[in-house]
Amino acid sequence: MNNEDKAKIILALKHNFWVRLICYPFMTIKKENIKKNFYKSEDAKFIRSLKDTYEGKRCFIIGNGPSLTVDDLNKLKNEYCFASNKILWLFDQTDWRPVFYTCVDKEVFCMVEEKLGQYDIKYKFCNYELKNKKRKSDLHYVCQYLKFSLRKDKAEPYFSEDVSKYIGASYTVTCDMIQIAAYLGFNEIYLLGVDHNYSMQYDSKGKVIVTDSKLQNYAKGIPDWGKSIQNVNVTTKAYQVAKEYADTHGIKIYNATRGGKLEVFERVNLDDVLQKNPE
Repeated sequence: MNNEDKAKIILALKHNFWVRLICYPFMTIKKENIKKNFYKSEDAKFIRSLKDTYEGKRCFIIGNGPSLTVDDLNKLKNEYCFASNKILWLFDQTDWRPVFYTCVDKEVFCMVEEKLGQYDIKYKFCNYELKNKKRKSDLHYVCQYLKFSLRKDKAEPYFSEDVSKYIGASYTVTCDMIQIAAYLGFNEIYLLGVDHNYSMQYDSKGKVIVTDSKLQNYAKGIPDWGKSIQNVNVTTKAYQVAKEYADTHGIKIYNATRGGKLEVFERVNLDDVLQKNPE
């Protein structure tokens, strides 16, 4: 059985109403307890100490899409940057390093953990559910939260105003980073390398896998093992929710990605942005 066949079986189980009904009480209690325990933790206290510490500044949130280049990263050496997941595989090609690194997907963290330990990054955020297993002095933990729904296809992403309580699970680490950036006070956020287009995607109902082998998932130099299946419709909703929050809280989010399919945010050119001195 190949990975795609396994994914189809898992997908069917995740969408099955009766399976979800049986799991509902357990999953609801589990999620609420994790959120409650996190808010009382030293990790949440640390995050609260960071609130608005970068107020009024700009930042760049780096996606790992195929449009991203090492030259882009070299241009951002003096900027506040967020990056995630397998971006680490580009570090041997550049002196650039993000100030903030995020990996909240538990399976992906297992893939990157060893390599992540090799690099000095100021803030490394990972999933609170890994804390007991992965406690290391240079890791900080965040709590992803989304109410458990009886209809998985009806689950709605949302934006957390207070990431010391939880991050609204949004099906894309990019939106998780946007929430952290907003909480830290950044009011000008630029997305780069967020192509929002994948070789394996769910259909509009999130129930059928659509494959396009011609599409690349990652920037050159980032390995494509452990392929994930993306629900682009849901992640688009997550970006829309992020824009709604930003628009009502004095935050500007721009898309500096070359190409791609993310049209929620105003498009800008990276070089034009970098010619402007940050305030």
